[in-house]
Amino acid sequence: MLSHISDIWRADILFKYGGVYVDTDAIFVRPLSKELRAYDVVLSYSFSGEYSPFPDIINCGIAVSKPRARFWELQLVWYILVVWLITNLA
Repeated sequence: MLSHISDIWRADILFKYGGVYVDTDAIFVRPLSKELRAYDVVLSYSFSGEYSPFPDIINCGIAVSKPRARFWELQLVWYILVVWLITNLA
């Protein structure tokens, strides 16, 4: 569970206040467009390989969010129920 503390904090802060979260290793090649703020949540995605046509996973390393977005509420429930239970019952 300790390894997920920053994930929980990120989800909690973005749920309460909204805003932009960027991992320290993220590199932008152009500015974020203002149109991204029209959505409740916008996340980056990760590719499994350099030439993969579709993303394998959603990555929360870059997140743009409105306050009280349902996605973060569900993310917090998932972390608490699934990650905590698996970590503490295993």
